[in-house]
Amino acid sequence: MEFFERKKELKERYFINLLLTLCITLLLQTSAEANEGVLMFSNQNIDLGVVSHEATYHIVIPFKNIGKQEVELLQIDTDCGCSKASYSKKIVASGDSATISVDFKPTEGESPFYRSIVLLTNGKIGQYTISLQGVVGNHLSKKQPFNTEFIIPWKTGKSAVPLLSKYALKVEGNKGETISYPLYVTNLGEKPLVLNRFDTKGKAETMQYPRMVRQGEILMIPLQIKLTESGVFRDYFKLMTDEKNILIRLQTIVN
Repeated sequence: MEFFERKKELKERYFINLLLTLCITLLLQTSAEANEGVLMFSNQNIDLGVVSHEATYHIVIPFKNIGKQEVELLQIDTDCGCSKASYSKKIVASGDSATISVDFKPTEGESPFYRSIVLLTNGKIGQYTISLQGVVGNHLSKKQPFNTEFIIPWKTGKSAVPLLSKYALKVEGNKGETISYPLYVTNLGEKPLVLNRFDTKGKAETMQYPRMVRQGEILMIPLQIKLTESGVFRDYFKLMTDEKNILIRLQTIVN
């Protein structure tokens, strides 16, 4: 009698474990499928040119889901109180389009300026960074007509679309150290992307250029960042490609 009860108990445990395994597998599969969504933006490095600190600028950035699954937009943040950002849709289906809207008021005396908008998603790429740059012109005033509305256009024809794993680097260490930092670049466009040069202003060593990144490829750029002085420092690296120049913000904290 005990044998049959024991056998029944083992069967029940087996089916419970099997059911749990199936549920976990289904959840993992659903999560993996959701990661197939990929967003492509009309431009992720936007040059506003000369702007006025007396005006508030409204910038609309179109984007499209070129992946196989829908993408949920989780959060959007800016790096200062001078700008606010929002998106037109929270769920972007495969093949569907939406926009990001940014209201930006330049800060007087901060010229040139570099601002970042960070978008978090549940897609294949979890974080996208859009950068705004330009020059604050003291000669501009409200009495003079100037454009405060920007709708960022899509590029026509085949082009390369570079996407970096990070647009803002933060490195911490001791004076005299050299920190290894891997930076990844991929190409979402149809045309091969050519990396012509990486200007690190002598603060980091990297690979030899030029380099080519074909559609869908991922290239790892090794950076050897030198910590030569104690303190907190902010600077910019510039990755020069045949499509555009990409600014990468660098913050070093040196003990």
